[in-house]
Amino acid sequence: MDEEAHCITLDWIVGPMNMAGMYQTLLQTWLLPACHAAVPETLAKALNHTGNQYFHLGEYDTALEYLKRSMALCREICDKSGEGSTLNNISQIFQAKGEYDTALKYLNQSLSIMQEVGDKKGESTVLSNVAGIYRFQKEYDTALEYLNRSLSIQQDIGDKKGEGVTLNNISQIFKARGEYDSALEYLNRSLSIQQAIGDSEGFCTTLFNLGQTHERKGDRTYAESLLVSAYRLAKQMNLSEILQALAALAPHFGLPEGLAGWEMLAKQMDEQQEQS
Repeated sequence: MDEEAHCITLDWIVGPMNMAGMYQTLLQTWLLPACHAAVPETLAKALNHTGNQYFHLGEYDTALEYLKRSMALCREICDKSGEGSTLNNISQIFQAKGEYDTALKYLNQSLSIMQEVGDKKGESTVLSNVAGIYRFQKEYDTALEYLNRSLSIQQDIGDKKGEGVTLNNISQIFKARGEYDSALEYLNRSLSIQQAIGDSEGFCTTLFNLGQTHERKGDRTYAESLLVSAYRLAKQMNLSEILQALAALAPHFGLPEGLAGWEMLAKQMDEQQEQS
């Protein structure tokens, strides 16, 4: 029964709880027990998902430890699809650390496997992540090419979550070019999808990017309200990537360094709402 419970966790529970941003609960209650699974295929998948949760929480060394164990096991049991997924997840740790060449090496390995096994959803995810590397390197035309390939696959297979993420990523190319109206168009499309499917993690990321884009357009007050909403949601989920970005952004808005400024601004907005 334990093995069956682990399979149910991996097939039915991980996805919805990920979208809801319930990383700690997912880890402690479901995934860490599944990391003791006796069936190698189940264990490999559990290790991969566990590494991904630690990545979301910003614990990169722990994440990498679990992901490398998953990759070794996938290779041992010849699980090509699992290996491709794990390679993609490992790439995201190196990208978060700014080690883009290493990240791209893992992504290219992952992409080759996804195409070999015909995993279209996995392929679209990897294409989007490759685009992220080129965006950080300011190779915007190449990034947009990869994103459009990703978006086309996601729309073909009906992957709404992936589509929402990719639309958000496309918006960042236009924002970097200073084409703010086009960026907002893609962000609003992304937000609409994420709201419809209950993707809290994606919604929070898009909300943050929406706030930044409105600030670039000069809509500072509206931008602050959007960023405070992103802060509340990221704090609730302990979404490290957005919390770190907000902490770095605080001085630009004349706030105290770190997250204290956003907490102060959130309380001020609550007080103003109570008085109105």
